[in-house]
Amino acid sequence: MKSFFTHDLHEEKINNVQFDIGSYIPLLKTKDNDWKYLTEFQIITKNYTIFVYNPFILELNSDPKCLIGDKILKVVTNENTFKFEMESGEILTIDLRDESYIGPEALCIYGPNDLIVVWN
Repeated sequence: MKSFFTHDLHEEKINNVQFDIGSYIPLLKTKDNDWKYLTEFQIITKNYTIFVYNPFILELNSDPKCLIGDKILKVVTNENTFKFEMESGEILTIDLRDESYIGPEALCIYGPNDLIVVWN
């Protein structure tokens, strides 16, 4: 069976990042220059819109807008995290642990042919 994540999102270029609230809030410092943020935002590519509701970490930058123009090279998932590894070397990690859940969902991906994938 073909994996949706490793095939379909691979090489998607991020065209825009939009925020539903005006700013993002640092929750805790994990190590030098890495902050975990709480905000609701969308990553928009040609074929997909990815809604991020749970806390996240960017490895190299502090502003999700840095992802605009970058390409998704790899998606790595497990029960606790969802990671986008980018062409620039940036890594966006979304926290999927139960204790990080904010709602309405942790993460949603909308795509072609009425695709909807939701993490609660």
